[in-house]
Amino acid sequence: MEVVLALHGFGAGVPGVREAVEGFRASGGRLVVWEAPGEWVFGAVLNGAVARASGSLVAKMDDDDWYGPDHLSDLVWARRYSGADLVGTAAEYFYLEPLSLTVRWDTFSECFAEHVSGACLLTDRTLLEEVGGFRPLPVNEDAALLEGARAAGAAVYRAHGLGHVIRRAGRGHTWLERMGFFLRDRGTQWRGWRPSALLESDPGDAPPGEAGGPAGAPERGTPSGQSTSD
Repeated sequence: MEVVLALHGFGAGVPGVREAVEGFRASGGRLVVWEAPGEWVFGAVLNGAVARASGSLVAKMDDDDWYGPDHLSDLVWARRYSGADLVGTAAEYFYLEPLSLTVRWDTFSECFAEHVSGACLLTDRTLLEEVGGFRPLPVNEDAALLEGARAAGAAVYRAHGLGHVIRRAGRGHTWLERMGFFLRDRGTQWRGWRPSALLESDPGDAPPGEAGGPAGAPERGTPSGQSTSD
């Protein structure tokens, strides 16, 4: 695996970034650090990162979400057993930071679909070249890529979303939805940090002030609005 870290609007010397880069390289990881021009839109930044990657398979990951240790291998396996041209995960788990709430949507996965999470795309360089890469847009660049792939006849497969948690803060997202959008009656809610057990989260991964266990572990809390009895 090779990581291409695209820094957009700040440099590699920023505290926190510098230590993370040094630690990753000290562990033996392959890392390319690229400081993208601040005036570039996000879609152009992603294309610049793809151009600096040396592999034939390319995955997109967001810096403000959580990913399990098997996330990438699960996507590669999904590509193999489905035969799809582009794979991604279901948008399933969300952590709503201002509310200290974990939400799991009821959604279909392990199926061919029109939409997958924009934070978890994997495809090959050939398809990216055929569709012209990401669109040079400030937002919705992933949705535009999916649209272009489908228009080109590419098959899109949606794998499970158990190894990924999407972070939602009060602002600063390119997926422009209000907090209430994620609270619609379409799943389960837990107070605090409650990822899937497949995320293999440890206390150091939890958001500040949170130490919750995996969702579905009643000894560490119960779903919001529900109760248990012995």
